[in-house]
Amino acid sequence: MRPSVGPRTASIGPGTAALAARTGSPLFTWPAVVLYALLVAAWAAVACRSLGHVAAHAGRPKSRA
Repeated sequence: MRPSVGPRTASIGPGTAALAARTGSPLFTWPAVVLYALLVAAWAAVACRSLGHVAAHAGRPKSRA
């Protein structure tokens, strides 16, 4: 039997956030918030490293290989 996919479940991704949305339980809500905060921190770290790399290589001419 396939689970029904309606407007309510279509926008909810898999994992802890989906459990929190379906159950409304704080047991799942707080871990979902923490995991999302860690994801945003990882995105920020990658963005900072990428911008640092671009800034370090911005003035250099392209090497001809």
